[in-house]
Amino acid sequence: MPRTWTPEQKAKQAALIHNWQPWNNATGATTAQGKATSSMNACKGYKRKKKRESWREFKNYLRTIELLTQLAVKNTPEATAAFEAIASKYLK
Repeated sequence: MPRTWTPEQKAKQAALIHNWQPWNNATGATTAQGKATSSMNACKGYKRKKKRESWREFKNYLRTIELLTQLAVKNTPEATAAFEAIASKYLK
């Protein structure tokens, strides 16, 4: 639950922050290595998206293998045709 501030608390906190001036100490990266590291912060979302896409592809692949296994066990002409159609898509 978020904190509720009274008007007195808000005024006191504003005065403390005004005297403290944290914005004067927030410099960010100053070295070349630090700047290179911080410049990669925006890439995290891209990497997460790629991981999700890879995981989806992997799950689809597992589903396909499960389906192929079920079709191979049936050993009927229809199942064999479906097996060959699906297998030819993945086994090129």
